[in-house]
Amino acid sequence: MTVSLEASDPKAAHHAARTFAELFAQSFSVQFGMRFTVEFLFVEDEHGVPQRVPKSVQVPFGATWYNLSVTRDRLRIAFDWTITADDRSRKAMLYFDHACLLADFAWTLPPTGPHATFSYALAFLQLFKALVAIVGEPGVDRDYQRRAADLGLPPDFWSSRVKPLYVIRNDEDVAHYSLQEPEPGSFVGRFREAAEVFKEALSAYFNTTRRGR
Repeated sequence: MTVSLEASDPKAAHHAARTFAELFAQSFSVQFGMRFTVEFLFVEDEHGVPQRVPKSVQVPFGATWYNLSVTRDRLRIAFDWTITADDRSRKAMLYFDHACLLADFAWTLPPTGPHATFSYALAFLQLFKALVAIVGEPGVDRDYQRRAADLGLPPDFWSSRVKPLYVIRNDEDVAHYSLQEPEPGSFVGRFREAAEVFKEALSAYFNTTRRGR
């Protein structure tokens, strides 16, 4: 595909042409029911002279530091949860596992592109489902406001910790569509926040069910 357009500089031309080509590929994909992609080759000016376009390069890098004593304690907790899990906690942990899978996939995508943000949004949605499977959800569970207190969590746990995540789930291109462009990286911090809230809720759930036994 050759795209001809007027632009102030090669970078602007590249951005405009790529935006058009990606939209064309998406339209073409709908025709076949499968995904087609575009790959940028080069930019020329009106005289056919090649122009250089600065490119961002994603270099995979990651590191994890382990505290061995903390890891040992968490292994013990994980084993205890495994042998005492019921249907509700199993489903919640499956949602969480799938959320992490989507988050891992998002890391493989260009960080400034929309698909990484969409994948994190889907990961956030699965994580939120894991959370409300434990503490309840408006419109689904009548006891959602008192269930957290029944688990030994603070009385305002739902309003102060869960409700802000519920607002994100409803209003920020997660469970419902939005015509606004996704903001790169917007869900990374929210995913981590939701993961901490879920961990606290699930810990309380297991402590409560253990006392019940």
